[in-house]
Amino acid sequence: MWIEKSDLRRIVRNIASEKVIGFSVLGKSMIMRDIAHEASEAESPLAFIGGFPRGHFTDETRRLLDVIYCVDRDSLDAWLVAGRFVYDFEWAIGVAQGRLKDRQVGQG
Repeated sequence: MWIEKSDLRRIVRNIASEKVIGFSVLGKSMIMRDIAHEASEAESPLAFIGGFPRGHFTDETRRLLDVIYCVDRDSLDAWLVAGRFVYDFEWAIGVAQGRLKDRQVGQG
């Protein structure tokens, strides 16, 4: 994960993701754990989070996305969606379990 100043089309092209996910209240309803699991099976998954005071993804941005998901019936702050996605993605790829295992070994 990193932050880069660029236009969205260039970012998508440079990452060469096989799965580009968007999060918006206008997306298909799905729980975050299932989305993270699906993303974990893709090569270099990429996620866009709508965090707009008004409005939604532009048509140009929507064309870059393979799928748009809605993870709550209410509008959520972008930081909350990002945190949920990272947390569930870590579980999906086994990072969180590894951290717990390392801690238990160090205590025993």
